Amino acid sequence: MARRCFYIMPLVVLLLLVQIRQASACEIHLSPNPAVSNSEGIVTINIVVKWEHRKCLLATEEEMRIDPTGAEIIEQSGWRMVKRGYYVNDVKLRLTGSEGSLRVWSECKKKGVSESTVKIVRPQPVPQKNWAG
Repeated sequence: MARRCFYIMPLVVLLLLVQIRQASACEIHLSPNPAVSNSEGIVTINIVVKWEHRKCLLATEEEMRIDPTGAEIIEQSGWRMVKRGYYVNDVKLRLTGSEGSLRVWSECKKKGVSESTVKIVRPQPVPQKNWAG
């Protein structure tokens, strides 16, 4: 009986580890973070999504939500798979005010909401030195 447990226990532990790995949520990375726009208020944000579930199709237009606040989307490169489980999308934005943010999120049926947010600011003006005097 002890000999059987010796073979069964590692199998049980392996199955549990596989289940735990599949239960983790997708990772969403935004860069640069924080983002500084150019003088015209335009910035490009790189979105990288690493999905955890083999059968997930999260990195699609319908599943991934891209919500700008204080900015408008000018263009997107579109989701492309760079390797198994990794999707990338470059989003170009124009600030409508002095600052804004970009929230990227999805709702996984197995794990819940995955999200990431990046703050976008305009560059600070360089103070002019008064050399006269």
